[in-house]
Amino acid sequence: MTLYESFWKNGLEPELITFFNGLNWLYIIMFIIVLYGLKHTKELNWYDKICAKIKVEKYKTWIASILMAAIFAIFRWQEATLDFDAAYVSSMLRSILFAVVFSGIFVDIPVVVIKRLGKIIDVKEEEK
Repeated sequence: MTLYESFWKNGLEPELITFFNGLNWLYIIMFIIVLYGLKHTKELNWYDKICAKIKVEKYKTWIASILMAAIFAIFRWQEATLDFDAAYVSSMLRSILFAVVFSGIFVDIPVVVIKRLGKIIDVKEEEK
């Protein structure tokens, strides 16, 4: 057995496939939308005020992710046709970790790119 087979084929590759196949993509997409609202709009200032009042500003992204996961879990639990089991909880935990860790890539970078493209594309003519 080669190093490649033992490290990649039998070790890391199957684990990465399982990790990414088991993610709850609906949760991740919804969380990205909520994070955009938290970071780049003033519509959710009430959440910022609550986090400031209880002195957890540093953890507001994690708190939002856990609150959203709890809401998803409640609706899943209430749905009669869907199972609420350890596999679902594991999927949600992996999705939370993935979404929070890569939130800068999914939220902040596209916003910066769009703003810069807007400045390039929407060049206003100077009045003479």
